[in-house]
Amino acid sequence: MSNQQTVVTNQDRYDDISASLKVYYCLCGDYALIIEKQLAELPVRPVDGSHVIDNKKYIYTLSPKKEKPIIIKRGEKFEKQYRYYCTRCKLPIAYDCVETFGGRSGTENKAPYTYILKDSLSENQVLSISDENNSSQILGISRDSRHKRSHTGAKRAHYRKKRKFDLGRQPANTKLGPKRIHEVRVRGGNKKFRALRLDTGNFSWPGQSITRKTRIVAVAYNASNNELVRTNTLVKGAIIQVDATPFRQWYENHFALPLDHLMRKVEARKSESKIDQQLEDQFGAGRLYAIITSRPGQSGRCDGYILEGKELDFYLRKIRSRK
Repeated sequence: MSNQQTVVTNQDRYDDISASLKVYYCLCGDYALIIEKQLAELPVRPVDGSHVIDNKKYIYTLSPKKEKPIIIKRGEKFEKQYRYYCTRCKLPIAYDCVETFGGRSGTENKAPYTYILKDSLSENQVLSISDENNSSQILGISRDSRHKRSHTGAKRAHYRKKRKFDLGRQPANTKLGPKRIHEVRVRGGNKKFRALRLDTGNFSWPGQSITRKTRIVAVAYNASNNELVRTNTLVKGAIIQVDATPFRQWYENHFALPLDHLMRKVEARKSESKIDQQLEDQFGAGRLYAIITSRPGQSGRCDGYILEGKELDFYLRKIRSRK
């Protein structure tokens, strides 16, 4: 019998190592972290929910560079953080806590742990615009309309080149979560407020002419893309579900039986106290359907109004047909 031998090449070892590595990207799509373990399996720091990487235990590569330290107050104590910022969008991704020892030169020991900020990285890379022939080439985002045809199909004349004011930015893709807003400087020194996470908003009830701040529960429908519903992305025109508690409390206080000297006002209000049956059913469930009218990625707010009447019927039919 012939002895069978197994030959292991360097390429096989490289494939095994590369298969076990996990790549993470910033929210803007830029490469940020390569590590041999998933972030979800790492321990979590109770103070801020960051993922803890033991520098002695794991081998990893962090693309962003370390910036100047900042001081963070933790209760009655202070913490010195060296933060890592994305090279493209300048968002904070991770930080080190380094202890500084006194002395003439002032030496610093290597940080034993590196903390990855919560929800700062993603396993899916979001590219802005890529060339089909060369996927590594990332082009700019242009908001001009000169390259488009007219409504009759005619090609527009090219009388000028691209301009700086035609340049766009990465979409905010505002998600449902704890409030997180970034300030962006724009043309003319003005400011925009890029909402990355939102969980509350001001919503009006047109039938009763009131507005209340309430909690956003979930995204129910989006006419443009079902993926925005699955990922709970907040954009203008999205149909969402909000907490009905503030509106229920106002309704009960406004139309309930008050003191004797206010009985006349209550009797006059009873004619306006009738609401749609579908809206009443939503109050029973504790959730109301509303539509977003603001632009969370531009203003940093998620405001809208409660759906009623024919508009509510229309969107309920759309929601049932999607399920």
